Amino acid sequence: MDEQKSEPIFLPDSFLNEILENASKTSKRIEGLTNNFISKEKEIRRHLFDQGLLNELEKNQLDLETYRTIGIDGGRAIEHLLLYDLGMVGVVASEGLNAQTEVNSITYKSWFDILPHYGANTMNHITQAIMHLYEFQLATELKSDFTFIDGRFITPLIGFSSIASIENLDILGKIVPIFSNVDITELLSSVFSNKKIIAVQKYDSSRNFSLQFLQKFKISIDDRALFSLILEEGEYTTPIPLQTFPDTVRYLSSAHLTLKGRIFEHSTDFEELNSLLSALPEEIYALYYRPRPWSPALRLEVSKEIAKDKKVLYQLLDCLRSEMLTTEMKEPYPLYFADKMAKSVSLGLKALKEASRSILTKEKLDDASMFFESYRSD
Repeated sequence: MDEQKSEPIFLPDSFLNEILENASKTSKRIEGLTNNFISKEKEIRRHLFDQGLLNELEKNQLDLETYRTIGIDGGRAIEHLLLYDLGMVGVVASEGLNAQTEVNSITYKSWFDILPHYGANTMNHITQAIMHLYEFQLATELKSDFTFIDGRFITPLIGFSSIASIENLDILGKIVPIFSNVDITELLSSVFSNKKIIAVQKYDSSRNFSLQFLQKFKISIDDRALFSLILEEGEYTTPIPLQTFPDTVRYLSSAHLTLKGRIFEHSTDFEELNSLLSALPEEIYALYYRPRPWSPALRLEVSKEIAKDKKVLYQLLDCLRSEMLTTEMKEPYPLYFADKMAKSVSLGLKALKEASRSILTKEKLDDASMFFESYRSD
């Protein structure tokens, strides 16, 4: 009997028509928001210049050197099976355009495991924490002139905090060995104090800058969108310490408490961690930079040393510009390349699932292979 192919299932025609009918409303709303902002653009730029918050990269002060760069990004995938949760993490480090080898050098760390069902978000939290751990470990292990990591410096703290309260012994038995030899305080300190490590945030919905410095303009869009419209090619905002932004200070003042739990209790001195995080808002600076006319503004977090050293800051900004060569790249090349590879983790998880199920089927363990089925239809 020939195997019947299932017909693809599409949205109802009436639903699609409704979507298309609303397209004009959506475009008009975006046009209205954009025009409302454009009417204030010149005034906002003048205000930023007057306050010393808007700067231009002076090309005559550049060394025109080439820099060895590394981009580090992670991906994770989860498959909720009938009996277990299957999780996979892949973190990739890729060299930039000025790689010192003929073939782009790629380093990676990976993890995958099957865990029993324990809470709807447990595997999500575990894969997130392991991904951030591997990203920071690679950032401290690899040598470069500038290393770009995805996100913010405080993002891993959120991931680590999310697993600190896990009490299930089966789960702990799987993940404690991963973190038992990691001193979180020492790892964070080595990242935060390394002026060669730069945090590049691709998605940013914060409005810290506009709320702090542009309140009178009543801006309704996030900071990255704001500076993607305001900044011209080669312009950047004056680096601002994180202590300027109250929500960041509030989070860091209590972050060490959320990390207390079985996973970190034997490897971390929480008093030292508290001291480190309390000082962090004075040591990390944030800025926005638009390297190319086609690129959105990048939100960067840098060390105090870079923020206060205009020569090194110029080197960093010029390096970022040189690593963004096409309209496809919304981030520097090594981070773009690492991101593309990390996103393939889901394919690896699918391959692992199918290979494992195939082995069980060949061994006629049909009951066991059934548990490799997803809990819902694909």
